[in-house]
Amino acid sequence: MSEVSPRTASKSAASMDVKKILLATDFSKHSQVALSRAMELAVAFQSSITAIYCMPDLAYVPSASEFGLPYNDYMLMQEEFGREAEHSMQEYLSGAVAAGVEIHSKILVGDPHLEVSHFAEKEHFDLVIAGRSGHSGWDEFFLGST
Repeated sequence: MSEVSPRTASKSAASMDVKKILLATDFSKHSQVALSRAMELAVAFQSSITAIYCMPDLAYVPSASEFGLPYNDYMLMQEEFGREAEHSMQEYLSGAVAAGVEIHSKILVGDPHLEVSHFAEKEHFDLVIAGRSGHSGWDEFFLGST
C-alpha cells in the first residue's frame, strides 16, 4: 500500500472531488492506522468520514446452532453485540472527533465484504478505506475481518 501524505493529497485535491470517505473498521490496532490516514485525507480534501463496523448476523451463522440456544436468545446475543459495537465505535472515534473533521458512524449486520460494498455504493462514497486485521477463526467471528 502506498503512503499518502497530507501534502501529496493536497496537491491531488485540486483534481479530485473527495467529499465522502467511508472507513471500514474492526477496532483493531491496524484500524487505528486506517483512521489516522482517513483523518489526514479528510483534512486535505475537506471531506466527511463515515466509520462503519459490520457484525455477524447470528440468525444466519451456521455454527451458531452449536450454542444450543433458542432463537430468542440469539436475538438477545445480537442486541448485546450491537451495544458492544456501539461502545467500541465511540471509543474508536473519541480522539478523532476533537480534530474538527465531520465524522459519522454506522453499525451494519451481515457479511462485511458484502455490506461494506453495498453501503458504499448506496450512499455514494468517493473513497473507501479498509484494512485487514489478521484475525481468524473465533477472533474473526467475534471481532470481524474487514
